[in-house]
Amino acid sequence: MTPPPTNTTTVFGIEVLTFAGYAISAALLWGYVALQWLWLMRSRARKAARNVAAS
Repeated sequence: MTPPPTNTTTVFGIEVLTFAGYAISAALLWGYVALQWLWLMRSRARKAARNVAAS
């Protein structure tokens, strides 16, 4: 028979899971923001190139 987990290990496990959840959420959010920014820069560059070609 294995002894039941003590309170501290359970709390520690929950904290680790919570931290992992926060880390994943933050990474996804920043990745999304970075993609949006790159897309914006790309469309701006394309627009600028079109303006240069037109002039």
